[in-house]
Amino acid sequence: MAAKTYRAALVGLGNIAWRFDRQVTCGYSLTHASAYEHNPGTVLAGGCSPDREDRAAFEKTCGIRAVDTLESLLETAKPEIVSICSPSALHFEQVAYCLDRKVPMIWLEKPPASSAGEIDRLIEKMMERGKASTVLVNYHRRYDPHFRQMRELYLKETLGTCRLIQITYSRGLELNGSHILDMLFFIVGEGAGYEIQWVSSAGGLENPSFGLALESGVQVVVSGVTLPYHCVDISLTCEEGRVSILHGGMTPLVEERVEHELFPGFYRLRKSEKEYFVSCGQANGMEGVLEDLIRSYEQGVATQSSLQSARKTQELIDRIRSSQRKQVS
Repeated sequence: MAAKTYRAALVGLGNIAWRFDRQVTCGYSLTHASAYEHNPGTVLAGGCSPDREDRAAFEKTCGIRAVDTLESLLETAKPEIVSICSPSALHFEQVAYCLDRKVPMIWLEKPPASSAGEIDRLIEKMMERGKASTVLVNYHRRYDPHFRQMRELYLKETLGTCRLIQITYSRGLELNGSHILDMLFFIVGEGAGYEIQWVSSAGGLENPSFGLALESGVQVVVSGVTLPYHCVDISLTCEEGRVSILHGGMTPLVEERVEHELFPGFYRLRKSEKEYFVSCGQANGMEGVLEDLIRSYEQGVATQSSLQSARKTQELIDRIRSSQRKQVS
């Protein structure tokens, strides 16, 4: 529990800021606003958007004042936590503004900036300000127990040595792709080196496919597909089986190597009857993210998802986009 009650404010008043929770009821938080409402150590004190209709809807539904500029928001709401939920192109400028004004805590939607260079400049600004602000990048799958258990299976080689990692995503490299690439580096280790083997835009310019070779010898195949629905899947194929997390984290699956019933001496994969994934009930990533942000600020420790950890994903995205530009030039 937080040591005090912190005033929070939203920059950007779209779906991830507050609207998703007003459209469905699922028993846990889908938005920043809901996470603040469910945390006893926070109170939502304001919102900000240049869009008049967004401000009006937020004020009518939530009963909280909304203003049109970040400057006005900081002056009127006096927040100690600012959620940056605006379009990605605005993230760098808005985070830099909050850092200059030493906002204690910044909860930043992904991608955190438009390039790894911008992230470097934000990290440098943080250091110049004496780490007065704690910044958490909202790669919330790092807080999901399914992905954390997958990471443990990989690191402990529970199913033997991993040989291949397969990723499928839709709806944009920066949108869904960034989430699953962050999971890749979370699972294999932030310091894992890699080489890009190939890049293809066959799935559409917004959803490039590519292959990586990790320095550990693991192959990574990332398939981007243009689809009218969200697809964020990851599978680790190991010597003794395969572990997958499908449907954006909702469906974990473990398959084990067994002798083929029709062809003795040969083997196939079969769904495991063992409980590799411990049931944790419904994952509440957004509330866990907020708890980590407050805990990190109060204890002066790094967040589990930071600008530093997000930089590796952004650098890979930059390199993939650069390869695509070279292919069409």
